[in-house]
Amino acid sequence: MLGGFLLSLTKVEEYFMKINKKILSLLFLLGGTGLTYTILKPKKVEAIKVKNEDYIEKVLVSGVVTGLENSTISSALNGTVDKIFFKEGDFVKKDDLIAKFVTADIEASIKQKEAELISAKAELENTETILISNLSLLAKNSKIEYESAKQEFEKYLKLYEKNYINILELNLKKNTMIEKEIKLENAKNDLISSKNGPNRKIVLANLENKESSLKFEKEQEKKYYIVAPYDSYIRERYIDVGETVAPYSELFLISSLGDKIVEIELDEKYSEKIKVGDEIKIYSFGNENTTANGKIYFVGNSVNEKKGVLQIKGDFKNSSDKFLYGSSVSVEISGQKLESSFLIPKEYLISKGERKFVMIHKNGKAEEIEVETLNVLDGVVLKKSESLSEKEMIFLKPEKNIESGKRIDYEIRN
Repeated sequence: MLGGFLLSLTKVEEYFMKINKKILSLLFLLGGTGLTYTILKPKKVEAIKVKNEDYIEKVLVSGVVTGLENSTISSALNGTVDKIFFKEGDFVKKDDLIAKFVTADIEASIKQKEAELISAKAELENTETILISNLSLLAKNSKIEYESAKQEFEKYLKLYEKNYINILELNLKKNTMIEKEIKLENAKNDLISSKNGPNRKIVLANLENKESSLKFEKEQEKKYYIVAPYDSYIRERYIDVGETVAPYSELFLISSLGDKIVEIELDEKYSEKIKVGDEIKIYSFGNENTTANGKIYFVGNSVNEKKGVLQIKGDFKNSSDKFLYGSSVSVEISGQKLESSFLIPKEYLISKGERKFVMIHKNGKAEEIEVETLNVLDGVVLKKSESLSEKEMIFLKPEKNIESGKRIDYEIRN
């Protein structure tokens, strides 16, 4: 029995060994199949699914609502700010006093010029009244003396002709008459000189100079008072009370009332994307339901190197009354329109010198095709072509181990 038992055990072992071999063979076959599947399975790469559609390039920027006319008020002198009467956002009327400089020096100078003018007027009055009056009286008396001497000479001349007096007596009267005549002529000349001659001209010139000096000082005084050139509101203030400023220093930025515009400082990287005539949509900060439409009507000639921005301006076609002067807004600028195009990220583009390519998924394989491109703000637009005629296409992100014509699997990027 023991021998039979051992024999039976041996057969059992053989049986199980056969089973194990089959299992091992099966596992080997399965493992081989799995290995083959792993080798043949395509590698997954990142991809995007893009629709063929019309594309409008858009830029979203910030802006400020202002009046059509904007002016910077600058200082015309060296001065210290004494008072400021309005703050940013306040409305002012034409000729309203916005601020003033300390005026003590100019007021003292004006008083001095006024005193000098009074003195010059007194000098002219003295010339025209007292002096002329005296000279007129002198001329009158000289004429009387001359007429008397002349009559005396004529009387003696008749006596001499009748031999009643000698020549010496006649000559004495003649000399007296000549002296009186010279005195009269001098008196007349002095009177004429006092009215129209160099003395009066000097006095008048001095008077005109003093009047001109006073007028100049009063014109200078106006520069100490900063007034609104037109009805406007104050956008920005650049000075404080007690601050000393130099000529041409900026004091205030004001904006006119009436027609409204939106001013935008555009990042220079977008400067080539924007042009006059581009459509804009304006959104109120904090309330996106408040909107208006307009167009770009001004694009600056150069970039502000300090800020790195380009100034552009847009108008309002409608709803401008919903926006306050000086309020900040968001502005959506619509640029060029591209029909039947694909928009892809820049990293999906393959550059080979001047030529551009993309990798697409077609019939389970990667396929590289040449494309014409246009760089836009948020990627690259692929221009319409025979290779890009489908309504929707899958673009593969380029990787070193992806080759055109090879099988490929992909995962769509969200």
